[in-house]
Amino acid sequence: MTTHFERFPVVLVIAIALSAGRPTLAQPEVQAQENVLVVIADDVGVDQLSCYAEGCDQACSPLPSCDFPNTPNICDRLATNGVLFRNAWSNPSCSPTRSTGMTGRYGFRTGVFVAGNTLPCTEITLAEVLKDPLNQPLGYASAQIGKWHLSGGNFQPYATIVNVNDALEWTQQQTGPWFLWLAFNAPHAPYQAPPDQCPTGPCHGVTLPVTQGQTCPFDQSRACYKAMLETLDHELGRLLDNLPANTSVIFLGDNGTPGGSPPEIVECPFDPNRAKFTLYEGGINVPLIISAPRVTDPAVVGTESDALVNIADLFATVLGLAGAVIPPAIQHDSVSVLPHLLNPDTHLRSYVFSENNQITSTSYQKTTRDDRFKLLRTPNSTAENIEFFDLAGDQSAVPPEPADPFENVDLYTDASPNLTQAQQDHFEDLQEHLDFLAGQIDACPATLPCTLSGTCQPVPSRCVTTNTGNAACVQSGSLFQCPPRQFIRVKNCPCRKSGAGATCRSVDQSWFCQ
Repeated sequence: MTTHFERFPVVLVIAIALSAGRPTLAQPEVQAQENVLVVIADDVGVDQLSCYAEGCDQACSPLPSCDFPNTPNICDRLATNGVLFRNAWSNPSCSPTRSTGMTGRYGFRTGVFVAGNTLPCTEITLAEVLKDPLNQPLGYASAQIGKWHLSGGNFQPYATIVNVNDALEWTQQQTGPWFLWLAFNAPHAPYQAPPDQCPTGPCHGVTLPVTQGQTCPFDQSRACYKAMLETLDHELGRLLDNLPANTSVIFLGDNGTPGGSPPEIVECPFDPNRAKFTLYEGGINVPLIISAPRVTDPAVVGTESDALVNIADLFATVLGLAGAVIPPAIQHDSVSVLPHLLNPDTHLRSYVFSENNQITSTSYQKTTRDDRFKLLRTPNSTAENIEFFDLAGDQSAVPPEPADPFENVDLYTDASPNLTQAQQDHFEDLQEHLDFLAGQIDACPATLPCTLSGTCQPVPSRCVTTNTGNAACVQSGSLFQCPPRQFIRVKNCPCRKSGAGATCRSVDQSWFCQ
């Protein structure tokens, strides 16, 4: 399948109105606009939500099975009325996920790798694109409420109720369409007891060893974590109760659940040493649920998608929901997931990518996966450590090849790799994709149509096809990428003119993958 990656710009915006000068191109078609709400939970992986039910395994003793916080608004409200994405990848920590989602650009492009890296003012955010002259007829107001974490400071006070109060106050002041980026601090550490009562009832149902505002004992940190997540869900419900019906909601986690040494919040079967701050699935496989007014087909509502999604796709998706035009000068890595909302079986990405610079300044990790296999590379001073996992398996193979979603079996050993031919093919494709991301991308071949004036048609019998040797190229700010083991081909056909006064260019060009 051919994958088209659209591209865009970036800049800091903390609150309401921003505008950026851009040359006027095509104006967007003004239609009934949707409000767009993005909700980010801090440090929530797929192991924490009952609608994902990952970690619900009796083999995980001594941890309790199915020890999920009660999240009816996330799971019983958004997920059952929208589309849940199983294979969404973030970055392994807070700041790079936020910058990538806001700009549609990977961390190695923006320079935001870890908490403390600041987003350069030359980058262009979602809010700025909505205020671009191309999109001003849409009339969107924009706001960011809650955790920013892209300007070098920290804000960790318990603020879940305040965040929702602010969101309600701002949305109720709007008279036109709006975009709101609502980033909760919860349930990030410190693990403190939330209030017992929220504005509309009990905040949570967890029995806690401490009172409001106090930090849970070290060995009971998970109790406070659960209460904080349940409070977030309760307050999200209060916000949803007061939003207009034409509001699209995108809920996501910014990275995996914390692990490491106690307190270990992450749930089995995810390894505590392969959770937040790592590129293993426990660190980057995050919840992503989209509930939108346009999702009305009973065959789609409440379904799941196993399509590959990257946090960068938040950028194109929000702009797509708004009906906004992306200025062609913006280079980005984002792919709108809107087609998945109409057909969850759609697959747009051949690969997803994530990166990590948490270990040392000289040890930059990166990983990519396709629909089945995952490659993780950790360069160091002497060699390149490689891990290779079969996440999805193949039950149709003889004998069946089991799935390994929790990365228990590394198929690649640096000393003596012993891969099957199918594994080797995927391994090489994933290596090429990582190398491709690290290099410069050539411009796509120019194309010239026959039918600019008069009656001009190509002559198929005389077409000549040339293999460019490239698997991807950039055209007008967008990335065109071929599927594995295919290359961009340029087709040149002579033009035939017919009809009085017809004038034709001498060649008809197009490009495709093969």
